[in-house]
Amino acid sequence: MDTDHVADMADPLARSAGLEVYDVELHGNVLRVSLVGQNLSSPDVDALELVSRSLALELDEAQFGGGAYVLELSSPGLERSLRTERHFETAVGEFVTVTTAPGPEGRLRVRGELEALCDGRITIVDQQLGATEIAIGDIEKARTIFEWGPAAKPGKKNPDKRKAKAAATNGAAKSSTGNRSTTDNEASP
Repeated sequence: MDTDHVADMADPLARSAGLEVYDVELHGNVLRVSLVGQNLSSPDVDALELVSRSLALELDEAQFGGGAYVLELSSPGLERSLRTERHFETAVGEFVTVTTAPGPEGRLRVRGELEALCDGRITIVDQQLGATEIAIGDIEKARTIFEWGPAAKPGKKNPDKRKAKAAATNGAAKSSTGNRSTTDNEASP
């Protein structure tokens, strides 16, 4: 039984829980099924558990992996693998990193915004390379990139903390607890 068959088994179970199968991977005896909610949202833990129990029963009935496997169900995470055309389609407008399979000129590594998907080819805009077009069939590995906001520089004070401290010293930072008003200098009940 291959991963496509597992995806076919998992699909109706996921849909009944309001989820969608994003990907199915098999690494050794570990079967990893990634599920998403609507618009690639994170799946609810209770829904994951429901699908996991149901899928495990079906896989056991079908004697998947000769009965010796580990089933993992989760979301694809912030940095999702991109393997299918559908994956790339959902990632248009996001930052990605792509490594091509070795070719005559070696491997190509591109990091930038996935600008377009057209006829089995993606276009990534990179600051140094500009627009690069790559056939999905030439891609060895690809994933979305989660970019954190800028880190605070060492020695720099957070301007929001300064504003909060100034408001507190002016007596403006009051919170209401029942009928009693407290300031930062008083303990709340």
